[in-house]
Amino acid sequence: MVTRVAGERVAARALLPLFLVAFAAVGVEIALTRYFAVASWSEYGYWIISIAMTGFAVSGVVMVLGREAFLRNANWLLPALPLAMLPAGAGGWIAVTLNAFNPLALQNPATAAAEFMGILGYYAALFPFFFLAGLAVSLNFVVHARDVGRVYGFDLLGAGLGAALALAAMWALHPFDLVPALLAALALAAALTPARRPGALSLAALALRAASLGAVLVLARPAVSEYKAIFAPLNVPDGRVLAELRSPRGLYQLLDNFTERPDIDISNNAGAMGVPPPPRAFGLYRDGARIAALPSEALAAGHAPAALDAAPHALFERPSMLLIGSSGGFRVAEALALGAARLDVVEPEPMVARILREGLGPVPPLPADPRVNLVDRHALTAGGRGYDIVAIAGAALGADDMARPLYAAEALASLIARLAPQGVLSIPVSIRELPVYAVRVLATARAALLAAGVRAPAAHVVVYRSARNLRVLVSRAPWDEARLARLLAFCEERSFGVSYAPGLDATAPGRDVWNDLPPVALDSGTSGASDRAGDAGADEARLVMAGEPRVDAFDRTPVTADRAWLSPVVRLAALPAALARVEVLPQQEIGLLVHTAVLAQAPLLALLVSALPL
Repeated sequence: MVTRVAGERVAARALLPLFLVAFAAVGVEIALTRYFAVASWSEYGYWIISIAMTGFAVSGVVMVLGREAFLRNANWLLPALPLAMLPAGAGGWIAVTLNAFNPLALQNPATAAAEFMGILGYYAALFPFFFLAGLAVSLNFVVHARDVGRVYGFDLLGAGLGAALALAAMWALHPFDLVPALLAALALAAALTPARRPGALSLAALALRAASLGAVLVLARPAVSEYKAIFAPLNVPDGRVLAELRSPRGLYQLLDNFTERPDIDISNNAGAMGVPPPPRAFGLYRDGARIAALPSEALAAGHAPAALDAAPHALFERPSMLLIGSSGGFRVAEALALGAARLDVVEPEPMVARILREGLGPVPPLPADPRVNLVDRHALTAGGRGYDIVAIAGAALGADDMARPLYAAEALASLIARLAPQGVLSIPVSIRELPVYAVRVLATARAALLAAGVRAPAAHVVVYRSARNLRVLVSRAPWDEARLARLLAFCEERSFGVSYAPGLDATAPGRDVWNDLPPVALDSGTSGASDRAGDAGADEARLVMAGEPRVDAFDRTPVTADRAWLSPVVRLAALPAALARVEVLPQQEIGLLVHTAVLAQAPLLALLVSALPL
């Protein structure tokens, strides 16, 4: 049994193993969240925090209940616990990488049960590691109770340095290598607290350390989910990774394969218009999600006249323009091809901004052009005023979370104020998976106009779309007949549908609907099916601009600066319906369900931990 004299200081060497245990525990926790961000989706990394906290909570209860027994055996437990953490961590990491959990199958009620077992598998794999870490930390506090301040200092210093070095390691190591690297710290922790009797026990401990680290190298199979955007391009014939950049912001990979094209929405009539298709490109991915297309050859924009983004250019001869998001340079080339006389470009995604200036591997920097000014400031403070067109690039929202606040009503009102008297703000939104996102953007645009002092916002908005994407055009001045006629002619020639315009009844019988857009509801899935094309966006737009949005399971309130997130749109009150129809929800809505599940399990785990003393 370890005893200490009152006031005796604990030697620093005796607390080095505690330092390394705290270092490894926090570092591994952070590294596991990065693993989930790359291998599946970041919201599933929230389970790691729950597992770690559960392990520490249970270990604390066990230490209190068995304090005297732990004290009697402290001489061998102090070196044994860090040593035991090593195989526990190695086995947990191996089990995590071999877990067949499929996040998308969790969205299918028919297959969800098996995936819940996969989540339990993560708990079973990682709980022992964090439980042992909690025991090792709490045992040091019990043994050195007369010098708690010093013990606490080593604990906090180890945890803080573990977090800092885990982040720093992300610059050098692939996310799949972070956990094995941090586990090596435990081998050192065990070596610094040798058993009382060296000899065979020390050799056995050395063999255990070597076997644990060897098993990680041989048996672990970390891999990217086959359902992530990067999986298919990585596995097509002749596909190559041209460059890889690592940082705490993410794992950036530049891919070259025959599937890569700029994500540009082009008219179905492009061939009849004599417009070439978009050129080939490289794909830039962050944590397995595609964030930009980058030019694989000299930037060309022959496709620009048929692009969905080109509509505002039909209203001006040589517009001055603020472009938020460059789409890897393609939107810059399009704007110039469409006649922009002055172009201020703000790229919210830092890596894409760096590539525009410096290039990356075979991707050259953006060509110098006197009409183009790359701005390093935030979009809401960059550039000047009096723009004919302010356009948010379609790729900007998905490329970086920093672009999301641009969709708040206050931000849109600020952008409207920077327009010339006849200027137009173009706001993109995808309708591929859930059209209600577009409805919420429209409600936000209406709120922005009201905030800007516009009394009749319905006269300042036009909504047009393709089959996959929608644009909300906000004019600083009311739309007049001449400008509307030019805009409608542009859309008619390209078979883009107009869902809303002042004085236009987009739902009138006999009106052509070029691309079907059925409504989606959680109570019945896709509703309103018929043998003729419809435009659910037109119905929704009319109601929103009248200030009478539909009320159902989806949130149609404007996005505001205090809640600057377009998604999720499922109301908390509608969670039962969302769970029943989870298969119709896109990936960005699942984060809310994961958050709710983590919150729901917290009281259950708390009851379990509280019941342990019984």
